[in-house]
Formats: sequence, structure tokens, C-alpha cells
Amino acid sequence: MPLVLLAIPSICAGWVIGPVLYGGYFGHSISIAPTHSGLREMAEEFHGVLSMMAQAVKTVPFWMTVAGIAAAWYLYILKPELPAKLRQKLESWSPSSRRNTGSTASTTGFFAGGARKFGQRPVALR
Repeated sequence: MPLVLLAIPSICAGWVIGPVLYGGYFGHSISIAPTHSGLREMAEEFHGVLSMMAQAVKTVPFWMTVAGIAAAWYLYILKPELPAKLRQKLESWSPSSRRNTGSTASTTGFFAGGARKFGQRPVALR
């Protein structure tokens, strides 16, 4: 839910990006030095929000998002028994099984234990 609450203002901000960046929204209160051509070059490529949305369909992150939504729908709506079966079959690959090797415990013990010992030392304030 927090990510949805963060996404809503992002979508709203996306709709007004053109007038804010390339229009006269700020008037003459902000000026860009002629040597900094980045915003000018971006303005040449910007053709509006709808054009950006159409272009997004051609990108890998868009299709990865679609694949993630499709996988979640398949696993939790269409075949809700499948995640438990996959977890059981892939248990040897999960990070929780690596805890049994002791490497995580020894590393945590080393760093956390050292930090605790360091924190228990008396500090002389001058």
C-alpha cells in the first residue's frame, strides 16, 4: 500500500512535467546557463506525456513489470497452490537454507559481537 501511495503523486507529477520543465511555469525565476545544454537537448526529445507513454511500451522495464504482474496473477489467483509447491521444490536454493551452513551466524556474530563489545567500553569524556 505505501508504494501505491507513492505512485499516485508520481503519476500526477508526470502529467505536468512538460509545462514545468519546458514551459513558462517558473517564469524568469530560474534561468539555465547557456553552457548547460542538457535541458535544451531534453526539450528537443520531449513530445508530450502521451508520446512518452507510447514509447514506454517499447522498453524492457515495462515488459518486466507486465511479466511480474502476470506471474503474480497466475501464481496467486489462477493457481494458488503452486507457490507452496515451488517453495518446497526450490527450498535448497532459498536463503533460509543457507543459514544452516553457519556462515551467516559467524559473520553476524563477528560484526555484531564486535560492535557490542566496542559499545560496552567506557568512554572517557574530556
